[in-house]
Amino acid sequence: QSLDFSGLQRFDFKCVEDCMDIQYVRLPSVKSVRNVDARFLVTYSTLDSSDVMKKICKPLIQRQKSVQSADVRKNIGKLHTTKNSFEDNRILYTHFMHHIQNHIYQHLKGVVSISQDTVPAYAFTKTKISFFFGPEIRVVQEYSFQLCHSLRTFKAKKLEFIGLCAFAHCRSLSVIDLSFVQQLSSYCFEKTYLMDVKLPMCRSIPDHCFNQCHSLLQVTGPFETVSEDAFTNTVNVSVVVQQQRQTNNQALFQESGGKFLERRRIMQKLKRVQELSRIFKLNRAYFE
Repeated sequence: QSLDFSGLQRFDFKCVEDCMDIQYVRLPSVKSVRNVDARFLVTYSTLDSSDVMKKICKPLIQRQKSVQSADVRKNIGKLHTTKNSFEDNRILYTHFMHHIQNHIYQHLKGVVSISQDTVPAYAFTKTKISFFFGPEIRVVQEYSFQLCHSLRTFKAKKLEFIGLCAFAHCRSLSVIDLSFVQQLSSYCFEKTYLMDVKLPMCRSIPDHCFNQCHSLLQVTGPFETVSEDAFTNTVNVSVVVQQQRQTNNQALFQESGGKFLERRRIMQKLKRVQELSRIFKLNRAYFE
């Protein structure tokens, strides 16, 4: 929401083109600027900014707060007296999300869905939201959050189905609960930067599901089928199939991919037990 560079001497307005969230800048050392005709939305500069900046951006008389808080409980309560939604501090509290009308969500930084069980297709494509809370959400339809580069947190504890390209290119996504997800779709996590994905209820990984996920190290679940093209251009991943009990009560681990993390951990434990046993026997022989 603000830019503060004390030593910057040259500033190109092209670098903040279409940045909707910037409210003011503090650039006290800027002596020259470029591309003033760019589509920038910065309208204020601090009083200690250089004269060059203050000629372009209005001086900010009272510095705005960079962080604002919203009373979540109070705002949820207000939904009982409104038709469908309520907005406060660029957070939308809603009972109903529109289908293919994501232009109305462009200014938001967060969404709290109270009762809806489905995120409509294309609902938030290319928006700048950073979090989404949906306690009743079970289905995320196709392209719902595609290209949401700022989306960091998605919380929907009842989520069961993720549609085509639903979270594709969500490069900041780091918090998502997949505990009850039963079905994934192609490209649903393409070009994300998740590292460890746990899918305890999912039986299959479809084509191109995790394309170009360069940070992905491990995917765990009771998988019965994993497409050969599920991890195209994802080179470091290890797929770990959870334990399946055999009739002789022996645990069977089915693993594919580079690192075999579960098997390595078990072998390390066995080696440690063997080493401790050897040391114990040597000590007993010494004292005898």
